[in-house]
Amino acid sequence: MELQDFICPVAPYRGEAISSHQEFNAHLQIFCCRASLICSLQTSGKLSPAEALQKLMQLWEELQPYTSLIEDEYRTFLAKNMSSVDRENRNNPWT
Repeated sequence: MELQDFICPVAPYRGEAISSHQEFNAHLQIFCCRASLICSLQTSGKLSPAEALQKLMQLWEELQPYTSLIEDEYRTFLAKNMSSVDRENRNNPWT
């Protein structure tokens, strides 16, 4: 077992058995684990707020290529569940 697997284990996917969903979920779990670690380091004073934000933004950019795996489904979700104002702001995760 590698250290990465110990620190950020990936749980089995329990949704629909669609390969794109499974791959996106694996990357999302890793993103969440790393974001949590960054938050903990910032909270304990090991990272400055600026460093934490920079690292979180970098993580976000690393996740972006995998969003194409669920892009069509995401658009359908947005059309059904969000108002026009929400749609205008959806590209900014910090609002």
